[in-house]
Amino acid sequence: PRSWLTPSINFDNIGTSVVALWSAASLDGWVYIMWNAMDITSLDGAPVENASAQNAIFFVLYIICTNFFIFNLSIFVMRQSISEQDGTLYLTEEQHLWVDMQRHTKYAAPLPYVPEPNERQCFRRICLRVVSSTAFDCIVSFMIVASVALMSTTYVDMGITHIRVQENAEIAFQVVFTIEAILKIYALTPKAYFVMGWNIMDFLLICVGYVSLITQYAGNMELDQYGGQNLRIFRLLRLARFFRLATRHKGIVYLFEASLVTIPAMFNLTFIFTIIVFSYANIGKWLFGNIRYQGALNQQRNFRSFFNSVYVMFQVLTLDDWWDLLDNLKLGEPFCTKNADFNDCGNMLSAYLFFFSYYFFAWY
Repeated sequence: PRSWLTPSINFDNIGTSVVALWSAASLDGWVYIMWNAMDITSLDGAPVENASAQNAIFFVLYIICTNFFIFNLSIFVMRQSISEQDGTLYLTEEQHLWVDMQRHTKYAAPLPYVPEPNERQCFRRICLRVVSSTAFDCIVSFMIVASVALMSTTYVDMGITHIRVQENAEIAFQVVFTIEAILKIYALTPKAYFVMGWNIMDFLLICVGYVSLITQYAGNMELDQYGGQNLRIFRLLRLARFFRLATRHKGIVYLFEASLVTIPAMFNLTFIFTIIVFSYANIGKWLFGNIRYQGALNQQRNFRSFFNSVYVMFQVLTLDDWWDLLDNLKLGEPFCTKNADFNDCGNMLSAYLFFFSYYFFAWY
């Protein structure tokens, strides 16, 4: 006979309702919770598909509120607390601007000195005017986008015509970027050109492009039998050309420089995350190291060693299938053995406290 079992995530009481809403807020399997709620008919009644379809509105509104409003509110509160500690909360708008300027000045570098062409360097003066023009930047940016777009047309079992078109176009793009570098080096002088980090990156990408072309044609000459396959990594590095666009747009450069300012804080945050993960890995090994394998708790995901525990904690940190793992850590009799000599059962209270506290500390 067919029997209906209550889902492990339900709204039968206030405790399970809190657990269900917490799980939905993490976005792990929230659609399954919503689907179960949409099939509700009546008290103790068998579910019918979409019998209460209007319940989906509740879950959609709940996800919007928790993941867009409350999350941003938590970040605001944390920022306010940090501002109170370092004193920046009480600064005026002008003082905030001064502090931001000092932070960016720390990472800023003076523009390189470009000597003016003399009267006999007419061609250099023309080259300097060309490489400094907006039209030149637009043309080079278009070439970069076109080269990356061309590489994205690669697929399995391409025809010989498509392959030849890609190879010839790649050579043409490489020539264009080489001419660009030569013009800049001549117009700016080598000293002024190589003093800028972005120009060094451009030059290295051009060199990588030539290495890629060499390995590509060497591969056609049966070099793959002697390790040419490993050299194909240089072809993938050609995709880094797309990052050259950052040098041609002030907004992107500003965002990149702002990211550099936050690097010290990111190291501190990473250190805190590492402490949390390692601490909970040890606690999980001690609490759940003896539980029997079942479902999501298997030879790959378990707490029987420290390294496995760290792996599970990193996976839970991404909110990947964490609810199924929690469900298996609540394993109880008669699905496990518990006596004075042997115990491979879990504990519901320990599992809930462990995962919810970890979720709170790791994400908020």
